[in-house]
Amino acid sequence: MLHGEAGVGKTALLEAAEEAAVTRGIPVIRTAGVEGGTDLAYAALHRLLKPFLPRLDELSPLQRGTLATALELDDGPPPDRLAVSNAMLSLLVLARGEGALLVIVDDLPWLDRMSAAVLAFVARRLDGPRIGFLGALRAGESSFFDGGGVAALEVMPIGQAAADDLIDQRFPGLAPRVRQQVLEEAAGNPLALLELPVRVVDRHHQRLTIPMPSLMQQLRSTVSALPGALLTLTITGIAQPSTAHAATIVIVHDYTEIVRESASTGVTCPTDQVLLGRAHSGDENGLTAYYCGFILIEGELVTVGAPQWSESQKESDSSFTAPGDQVSVGRLHSGDENGRTRFAAATLTVGGRVVRLTSYRWTETQREPYSFFKADAYEVMVGRAHSGDENGPTRHQNARIAG
Repeated sequence: MLHGEAGVGKTALLEAAEEAAVTRGIPVIRTAGVEGGTDLAYAALHRLLKPFLPRLDELSPLQRGTLATALELDDGPPPDRLAVSNAMLSLLVLARGEGALLVIVDDLPWLDRMSAAVLAFVARRLDGPRIGFLGALRAGESSFFDGGGVAALEVMPIGQAAADDLIDQRFPGLAPRVRQQVLEEAAGNPLALLELPVRVVDRHHQRLTIPMPSLMQQLRSTVSALPGALLTLTITGIAQPSTAHAATIVIVHDYTEIVRESASTGVTCPTDQVLLGRAHSGDENGLTAYYCGFILIEGELVTVGAPQWSESQKESDSSFTAPGDQVSVGRLHSGDENGRTRFAAATLTVGGRVVRLTSYRWTETQREPYSFFKADAYEVMVGRAHSGDENGPTRHQNARIAG
């Protein structure tokens, strides 16, 4: 069990463990708690076990019925939680076969209570069957995993040498005085090291724009409102001032909105913000997060024009690229894979001129139920494509701000 302060890198460690396991041929199932999902009984368990649901019939009839009812695959009265726990443990042992299996769960306090209780029971009984469990939560948060039985590890801030390297790699032009203040205030927190410089340097990278203590308070209030699974995306979403262009470009993640995928709830970024990424967990009843941010060019806020909505497409065969020199600013979807999807795009202007885009590229394919996407430095989101049902492939399209 990993625990530590917000932004310290727990999710990044879980991702590294997943990559190492997959490299060694060990199957991994993974889910994360999501804000607003704590009242949906067994929702997290359903997301986690979805790859193994075709094997439910290999369980005993009693355990098969118990788990199917809990996951709302069958009708019936709510099953006993202990029975669900034992059925899940049996399914994991069945699924791993003669090999091993790794279970990863991030943002434990955001799990629905029933899933959390079952996972806590199962995690304490995984000593023998070659099934590993990794979880993460913020320091000071309570969960069903309290009280022992699961090994715990505190994730500490990074050391001085690593902090120096991170600052030098991401902000090589930072003025010495500002650099030192950032290092002192961040105190080894990776997210703080990546966010604070963007907030403290002006277009010439030479002076503080507002007092540092006020900035650190803003940062702490920002990260305290985000689930840990989103923090990794936030960390990679802060672009340092560009030295590759004649114009200084800064892109800052500022806003996250989470909606149920099938709820017919249109999402549009706030005024003068653009889409920087999207994450989705589960099927059409799962939650989707949209990440928005604003753009500064030579210290001036880029203006985002009125959204222009595309024609609707069938989600299972949808593909959209914003018109030339426009960026994605919203999306509307209703229903399942047979439902309809629309996208919103807008033009960017600064100083009375249109901001140009270049280097359009598509991301690698991800399975939709586990898709996490965030545009790289100096890039914004301009498109998305998806085919098939909720397990089908999804890609996103980026473009680079040319200044």
